[in-house]
Amino acid sequence: MPRSSSLVKSHFDRAVSELENSILDELAARRLSLSEINSQYKEGSFAAAWQIERIANGKTVWLNLLLPFDFPFAAPSFGLAAPPNILSYPHIEENGTLCILSSSSSVDSTRPDEIIRELLVETDRLLTESFSKANREDFQKEFLSYWSKAGTEPTVNFVSLLMPEGLSRVIRVWHSVTTSFFGEDDDSLITWLSNRTPKQKFDTFTSAVLWLTHAMLPEQYPKSTAGLLAAVRELGDAEALRVLQSLTATAPDRAEVLLATRSSSGTFYAGITFYKPSGSLNPYATEASPLTKGFRKDRVPATILTDRYLNAAQPVKRHNVERADHAWIHGRDVDSDQFSLTDKHVAILGCGSVGSPVAKLLATAGVGKLTFVDPEFLTWPNVGRHYLGARYIGGNKANFLAEELRENYPHLEFNAQSVSWESLAERDSDVLKTADLIISTMGTWSSESLLNQWQRENQGPPIVYGWTEAFAGAGHAVAIFSYGACFQCQLDRFGEPTLRVTQWIGSTLKQEAACGVMFQPYGPIEVSYTCNIIAEYAVDVLFRKVQQPTERIWAARESLVKENGGEWTAEWLALAVGNTIGGFTLERVWEERTDCPTCKKAMTAC
Repeated sequence: MPRSSSLVKSHFDRAVSELENSILDELAARRLSLSEINSQYKEGSFAAAWQIERIANGKTVWLNLLLPFDFPFAAPSFGLAAPPNILSYPHIEENGTLCILSSSSSVDSTRPDEIIRELLVETDRLLTESFSKANREDFQKEFLSYWSKAGTEPTVNFVSLLMPEGLSRVIRVWHSVTTSFFGEDDDSLITWLSNRTPKQKFDTFTSAVLWLTHAMLPEQYPKSTAGLLAAVRELGDAEALRVLQSLTATAPDRAEVLLATRSSSGTFYAGITFYKPSGSLNPYATEASPLTKGFRKDRVPATILTDRYLNAAQPVKRHNVERADHAWIHGRDVDSDQFSLTDKHVAILGCGSVGSPVAKLLATAGVGKLTFVDPEFLTWPNVGRHYLGARYIGGNKANFLAEELRENYPHLEFNAQSVSWESLAERDSDVLKTADLIISTMGTWSSESLLNQWQRENQGPPIVYGWTEAFAGAGHAVAIFSYGACFQCQLDRFGEPTLRVTQWIGSTLKQEAACGVMFQPYGPIEVSYTCNIIAEYAVDVLFRKVQQPTERIWAARESLVKENGGEWTAEWLALAVGNTIGGFTLERVWEERTDCPTCKKAMTAC
């Protein structure tokens, strides 16, 4: 919290006066001077503090009540006046502050007295549990918080790209100046790195992930290589010791490993760097290296070399590990659907003002492979409604969309085809046939009518067609399969839907100052609803929640339609049961038509 402004100070003073006349008087609290506050806490952390006496688990405890500068709008806190050694008890910071409320907690600024009374009850409970060691398991449940407190201060960050499962195993690592990236193997690690930073060479090294049966307690945190060995022997799975030994068989100058374990909140990692035992490397020294003592150089038996390496008292460095794998980024290990999306392939035909935001949404959702198909180039008028910006002017939409998303989501696969879908189907139809889903946001009947026929003739994958009506007054997403109604079943011979949500006087298309250059008027905010229902419907089809030809319709606010000179159609009002307000979605069956020319043609071909 920043220091309070004059706007807050009057509230602070009023709240303090209220406390001093009530609970602080009852508790016989002694106000601390500014120098007393700053001697224990970082200067500027608290505006005021009082010391009180409490009894917890039979112990007399002196507590500091700490008020931040933005009190009563920010929560007060309690801290031990005499902080214990770090990691003596869970939920206690280095300066003795107790972790009672989460960082996202809010408090009622109008009742500071009640807030402090409630926090005091929780503080007494925490101290009683801590002193009796009843909450000892919290060190394991919230391992990452305590590992970082007890660790050294390494200058290198660790980032894991590993699958959050499996046994102890050998993996690969690449070192930048500030970060070490860990991957399952060279191919997956270098692919990720190349997606993130193209045109760079990456030399990787051997590393390991060591799986533990459960999280370590603070006294088990390794301080030396021998401590790491002890932890692996005590907590490691069946492969952990063998993997660790294999990593040190060649006596590297240093090695990095990840310690992994699984909890109710997901898989988490801790990082350790350990080093070759220090000793004389001078050939004229009278004392031999601790690794080679008693043997000629390069003649030390592997088992002895490994044993000496791992039993050394050489200090280690401990690191926090950030996870950047698919399961963590897209679901924090709690969304099981993400594992299904990892293996899905979606092809998007048309990467314009609708297709590009849909692509971004599906990438964010975690679809493992996306292929973009579009022959057109990005121009200045596109920038106001496109996911890509001015940086990509003059480039092919599909290529640059793949490039942008590849850099932002390096764990996913993005491919681009800078051709029409018809050309792609002729040249390499397997790209489309093997997709789990095709999304068409082309919005041109000449291309989509042929796509509709191609699906029928080739028993192609499901297709979600998406488009928006004038001024984004309505948006449509239609799921079509190789069976049941085809896309043309609910369109006329000109490709116009038989159901329109809005109607307008005259043409809604606008023309640029160029021959034949027409565009549909709508803004990026209005069209975002349409993009959302298309992406949402696509995921529903991938999860097989939708298995029959159906349509999902978004109706915008009535005011938006009227402001632009439109109104609802009678057909829509009948379907929506007279709901004229708008701002909602509705689904309907995409009914089969007996006289549909595409369906008849497909039946004749059969």
